[in-house]
Amino acid sequence: MKFHDAEHDKLFVFLINNFTLPALTIAQLYRCRWLIELFFKWIEVTQLPADCVQK
Repeated sequence: MKFHDAEHDKLFVFLINNFTLPALTIAQLYRCRWLIELFFKWIEVTQLPADCVQK
């Protein structure tokens, strides 16, 4: 599925298996997922002591 972000003039391509949802909804879900991943990365870097981080 392809989604064009007109505000930033970027094209995003998503691999999906649910074709009933509109492209905008899929793009919003991926955006939320990415923000959650960035939040956890920030926690690892700034809040946890180095010996508590498991990789």
